[in-house]
Amino acid sequence: MYFKYFDLPQIPEHLYLKTVSEFESLTNIFRLPNYPCFKQYHVNEELNEFMRQHVKFDFFCGYQLIRNNIAIHKDAGRAECVNYLIDTGGPNAQLNIFDEDKITILHSEKIPPFKWHWIDVSKNHNVTGIDTVRIAISLSVLSGSLK
Repeated sequence: MYFKYFDLPQIPEHLYLKTVSEFESLTNIFRLPNYPCFKQYHVNEELNEFMRQHVKFDFFCGYQLIRNNIAIHKDAGRAECVNYLIDTGGPNAQLNIFDEDKITILHSEKIPPFKWHWIDVSKNHNVTGIDTVRIAISLSVLSGSLK
């Protein structure tokens, strides 16, 4: 299993940022700050507190902004995550999970907004078909496994 929908409550809209312009004043904390297709940001304490009330595993919660042409990759420093899309990036945006050859697609999914989902990010993956910017809240699983 590489992907599944995950049962968590929807996040109240007042707790999260919604537009790219809202992120522009924040500091990008991604380890490759000049990579044009991916940015990562800290969430505010109110959102962290909401997540602590509803999540039963240790996590780091951050925002992700993903643009088109993101390379096929495995996440560094984490094997799995639980994500929540605020903006899908457009109607054609699709998560793809690949075999080690980076050619054979093991799973593809057009994920709707505001639906929690678990991804095995130890597998090669990318998102294709992004027309705008994909905005997500991502929970990195810090201990144990949700598989």
